[in-house]
Amino acid sequence: FSNIYVADANNQRIQRFALNATVGQTVAGVVSTIGPTATLLNYPRAIFVLASTLFVSDLYNYRIQKFTYNTSTGVTFAGGNMKFSIKINGRFLFTEPLNLS
Repeated sequence: FSNIYVADANNQRIQRFALNATVGQTVAGVVSTIGPTATLLNYPRAIFVLASTLFVSDLYNYRIQKFTYNTSTGVTFAGGNMKFSIKINGRFLFTEPLNLS
């Protein structure tokens, strides 16, 4: 692994740090800006990295966002802007997803 990823929930962003870096790079979200769009997050709580894909648990947008490497626009992988943990029309909806693994 050459990078460490941090869910910076109170700043509404995901930071990526190279192993020897002291300053991170924002790779998802916009600092201190909350929102439901493809480029914004609402208290990101957890991350999971698989190859060149970053999955983000977007707590108060009730979704899991998927970001490909070096893109700041996410795609909703699961969930959405509804506060339920049920399946509707083939899509899972979540209540405040906290963790990924």
